[in-house]
Amino acid sequence: MDFGQKHIRTPDGQYVKVHFVGFVLSHSRYKWGCFKDKPFTSGELVQSLYGCFEYMGGKPRELVFDQDSIVSVNENYGDIMFTYEFEQFKQAEKIDVYLCRKADPESKGKVESVVKFIKINFLQNRFYMGLDLLNQSFEAWLERTGNAKVHGTTKKVPAKVFLLEQEHLKPVLPTKISMCEESITRSVRKDNTVLYLSNRYSVPQGTFGKEEDVVLRIDGEKLVVEQVYGDYIIAEHTISAEKGKLIKLPAHRKDYEQSAHRHLDNLCEVLGHQYHDYFETMRTLKPRYFKDQSQLVMELVRQHEVNLVRESIEYCRSLEIYSATDLRDTLIYLKGKKCEDNLPEVVPVIKTLTNPKAATVITQKRSIKEYERVGGSS
Repeated sequence: MDFGQKHIRTPDGQYVKVHFVGFVLSHSRYKWGCFKDKPFTSGELVQSLYGCFEYMGGKPRELVFDQDSIVSVNENYGDIMFTYEFEQFKQAEKIDVYLCRKADPESKGKVESVVKFIKINFLQNRFYMGLDLLNQSFEAWLERTGNAKVHGTTKKVPAKVFLLEQEHLKPVLPTKISMCEESITRSVRKDNTVLYLSNRYSVPQGTFGKEEDVVLRIDGEKLVVEQVYGDYIIAEHTISAEKGKLIKLPAHRKDYEQSAHRHLDNLCEVLGHQYHDYFETMRTLKPRYFKDQSQLVMELVRQHEVNLVRESIEYCRSLEIYSATDLRDTLIYLKGKKCEDNLPEVVPVIKTLTNPKAATVITQKRSIKEYERVGGSS
C-alpha cells in the first residue's frame, strides 16, 4: 500500500489536487485504489482497506506499509506504535504488518510502480468531474487496463493470476468497527489545546504532560477528544465553521480565584486569621501577582521569626502598605533597628599623649609683620 497525489484539470481549466491510495497483491500484481479530495486520515485509510478487501474478496496475511504518520506514530528500533484507528483495525482483523524502513523504496517497489502507473496511465490528461465519477472510472479502468493487460515484469495478466491467488486470501470478519468513522491523532500543545481544521480546541488544564497524543473523532457536528488506546473521553466540542479561532470550554479555564483563595488560607493559617483583611487587600490590588506575593511572604516566615513578620505586617497596615516587597523591606528595617537597640552602651575613651617628647616640642612663632607683608599691607 502507498499514497499518491496529482493535480488534474477541471473542464473550466482550473486544477484540482486529488489524493489516492493504491493497493497491489505481491504475486499477481492485482491492483485497487480510491481517491479523495483531501489527505487521508487514519479512519479513512481503514475504510479504504475494507473497500480493497471487499473488491478482492478477501484479505492477505500481511500488509506492507511505508512509515506514514497516519499508520504509525513512532518507530523506535523495531518497537512500533501504530495510530489508534489502525491499531484497532490490526487487532480486530488479526493481520500482520510489515513497516518499511525510512528511505528504503526498494522494500515496496511494487506498489511504488503502481502509484506511478496510476499517475501516468490513468490520471494523465483526465478531467476532474467529481470524486464519485473519478472512483467509478478508476474501477472501470482497472477492469479493462490496469488488471487486464500483461504486466511488464511478470509477463502475465494480473486478473488471470489473481484467480489462483484469490483462493489463498483470508475471509474478512463481518464486523462494523467504529474506527471507520473519521478520526485522527493529534499532539497536545503546551497551552492545553489540540489543532483541528485551523482551529484550536481546548482540553482540561494539565492534559499536556499527561497525554502526549490524543485521538480526535468526529461524531456528527461534535469533535470528541479521546485518549489513545483508551475509552476515556477527554473533551467534547461543537465544531466551528470559522478559522483561526480558540474554542475553549468554561470548565477548561484555569481557576485563578480558587488558587488565590488557597494561598490566602495558607497565609492566614501560618500568621493568624487576624491578618485576613490585610492579605485580601493585597490580593485585590495585585490579582495577577498574588501567588508570587504570597510565596514571598511564606519565604519571610521561613527565614525569620513569626512574631517579627507579624510586627512588620502591623507596621505596614498602619501605613496602608499592601505589598510583599515593601513588607520584606520593613522587616529588614525593624530587624536592624532591634539589633541596634540591643547593642550595649559604649563610653567614649579619650586617649592622652603617652610620648614624653611631645610635651617639650616648641612651635615656631612669627612676627605679625610677616603676615602683613604677605597680605600686601603697606
